[in-house]
Amino acid sequence: RRRVNLPHIRVAAHLAPTERSQRELSLANSRSYLMARYFHSVSESYITLKAIRQTIRNGERFGPQIKEAVGQTVAALPKLLLNVPQLTLALLDNRLNPDFVSRNFQIETIIEPVPNPESRVTLSDKRDRLGVPRVRVDWRLTEDDKRHFKVTHDLVTSELENSGAVMVTDKEEHVAARWPEMVQGCWHHMGTTRMHLDPKRGVVDADCRVHGMSNLFVAGSSVFPTGGSDTPTITIVALALRLAEKLQTALR
Repeated sequence: RRRVNLPHIRVAAHLAPTERSQRELSLANSRSYLMARYFHSVSESYITLKAIRQTIRNGERFGPQIKEAVGQTVAALPKLLLNVPQLTLALLDNRLNPDFVSRNFQIETIIEPVPNPESRVTLSDKRDRLGVPRVRVDWRLTEDDKRHFKVTHDLVTSELENSGAVMVTDKEEHVAARWPEMVQGCWHHMGTTRMHLDPKRGVVDADCRVHGMSNLFVAGSSVFPTGGSDTPTITIVALALRLAEKLQTALR
């Protein structure tokens, strides 16, 4: 085995079933990661410190969030000070990644959710500071989602174990028993104006035009036929550029 430390380059690798396996097992798209667990990295203080760091980084990328970061730091200061030794060792372990340390890994799997017409996005009775009604999301998972996860998890863990890369301690039956307790969203909001040629099965056509309307178009991830299992930004940009070209041609 070989460890790679690249402090200035972000590298990510994932595992996924082959297209053949997906067809044979009727699986949706997915990707699985091995997440290394460093010393004390699941402690509350370490997670708090990571959250503060992420807030500051988001401030650099998306705008000033120093006030929020300062508030988090002040609130978490007693907790952080009480765990300075463990926190220091956790940071050193994460940064130095010594070869002599035997690592535990957590498998994180992102699955493509099955489109479900029973899921809803509606307006709630609560309003924000500007008086605009807040959104209520009713996201409902299906038995197909559960089966896709169970089969994918079993496939990935068995292949890893058979190859000798890891020794699996948390078996598929135990993980599936905690469904949907361990399920989380991936921050990318999609759906509600699904693209389909049939107006009964979608909101927009292949050109992002709302069915039954001549001059109303939708650009964004809400038109995705399915949520997929990967980050959607490139696809959103491609759809927006494609729509812009079509509208420019039509207006000429």
